[in-house]
Amino acid sequence: MAKLIVTSPEGRKSERELEGTLIVGRAQDCSLRLASDTKASRNHCKIEKRGSEYALSDMGSANGTRLNGEKIGQRIEVLKDGDVVVVGGTKLEFVDGSGGAAAPAAPGAAAASPGGGLLGKVKGALGGLFSRGGGSGGEGGGEGAGGAVFGDKTITCPCGAVLSTAAKSPGQKVGCPRCKKIYAVPGK
Repeated sequence: MAKLIVTSPEGRKSERELEGTLIVGRAQDCSLRLASDTKASRNHCKIEKRGSEYALSDMGSANGTRLNGEKIGQRIEVLKDGDVVVVGGTKLEFVDGSGGAAAPAAPGAAAASPGGGLLGKVKGALGGLFSRGGGSGGEGGGEGAGGAVFGDKTITCPCGAVLSTAAKSPGQKVGCPRCKKIYAVPGK
């Protein structure tokens, strides 16, 4: 079972098993109450079970929610084993609990490094540089190289990050803040 290892601003550690939806904040009705963390908002963030994964979202907090050192803003992020979420001065380490049998984060994610080794790593790193193959046009969504899923105004990276392409022109580059892959915005 998935769990969080919670480290308070004072350095106290505790564990919390994850089931369903967890609201994190200072409010009395929060599932994970951080009463002594003055930098946490009343309803700071939410960790929600979605199928076999857990998704993190900020609930409009004053100081923001950080995932592995980066503010998530309005993005919804899929948590991976070992991810560190910072809420105010509290650290939450996500432990998958599946024993290493995690499913790929997105369709085709396993294809990012076929055969493993150096060639697989190079193909995986370069895969995000290319937009949709096969001339599928700009309508709807599709799967691109490296396991990325291209929507009308978003790109879903295999790491689970959702990147907005709404203000970008076709061919412009969009970088994933989480795994640092670079994607070309598909043409219309």
